[in-house]
Amino acid sequence: MSGPEERQRAVELYPATPMATAQVAEHLGHPTRQCLGRWLARPP
Repeated sequence: MSGPEERQRAVELYPATPMATAQVAEHLGHPTRQCLGRWLARPP
């Protein structure tokens, strides 16, 4: 669930949509927005 492909998908989706981090995480099937937040903060 948290492989490099999923990370890339999330990092690309977040700025491309008006959704909040919690909404993007839910859309992608991640249990928390913190995971997405860490991915966005970490360089690729």
